[in-house]
Parts: sequence; C-alpha cells; structure tokens
Amino acid sequence: TIGTPVDLGLTSGTLWADRNIGAEAPEEMGQYYAWGETAFKLSFAFPNYKWCKGSYDTLTKYCTDSSYGDVDNKTELDDADDVAVQTWGRTWKMPTREQLKELYNECYWVLVHTYNGKRMNGYIVYKARKDSDKGVKTNDDAADASYNVASDPHIFLPATGYIDSKNLCDRYYY
Repeated sequence: TIGTPVDLGLTSGTLWADRNIGAEAPEEMGQYYAWGETAFKLSFAFPNYKWCKGSYDTLTKYCTDSSYGDVDNKTELDDADDVAVQTWGRTWKMPTREQLKELYNECYWVLVHTYNGKRMNGYIVYKARKDSDKGVKTNDDAADASYNVASDPHIFLPATGYIDSKNLCDRYYY
C-alpha cells in the first residue's frame, strides 16, 4: 500500500508519508531495509551489505569518511538505491538528514503506547499549532489535549525495535 502524503506545515514544504514502507496501515511497523538497499531483509551485517566489501571499513558508496571506505561524499540516496522511489514511485524519497531535523524541530511530538486501537509504542508527530509547540516532546500523560488524532494533521512513527547483526530484537518499550 502506497503512503498518503501528510502536510505537517514544515518550512520546506516537505510532505511525509502516513506509514512506513511495507505497512498496510499507519499503525503497522512496515519492513526493515539497510541504507541504500531496496530489498527487505532480516539479517544486517557488513558481509551482506550491498555497499561494502565485507567489513565496516570497506564501504563502496555513501561514505564521507576514508576510515570507513571509499569516500564519495554522498549523503542522499540515488533513485536506484532509494526504497521509497523503487516501491512507491518517483514522487517519494527517503528523508534527508535536513528533513529529519526539520521534522524533529518543527512538530509537536507525543509518545504513546497505543495508536488506532493497536498496542504499538511510538510517537504521534503533529503539525504544530503554534510556535511554542514546535520541538516539544511529551508523553501521552502530559500531552496538550487540544491535539486530536482524528482531526489534526499527523504521522505515526512506530517504535518497532531494531535488528542487530543477527536477530530481530524485541520492540523498544518506554
């Protein structure tokens, strides 16, 4: 299912998807991908990373430090390596570092343990209503009750856990 664009009122005008790649609904976690790879996988280690020759210091692409491999100074994904472009089409892109910073600093964030009736820890990231709300991070007990999931523009960022070099680890619980 392709995401629906959500306008969070960001300075850049960037629209964010209402769900992760591979999720059928916003409250689902989606799939795991390595940076610059477009195939879903469960094992993440340097020997099976597309852009390296087997170890942390042999990166062949997306490298900005020679101690980690061949420097190309690429910090944004080429379309061929962007899972959003490859899965949802050219109108979508994986976010840049600047876009992530903007989301972090310009929205109102509420930590929750349930979203859309499903037990799923994560953040509801709302379009800030006023400047003083920008960058605020709170938990659901201290959230501004005037923000409403049903009516206010928002996205949900599930805390889905992580995959280490060998295993899918438990979801991160706050």
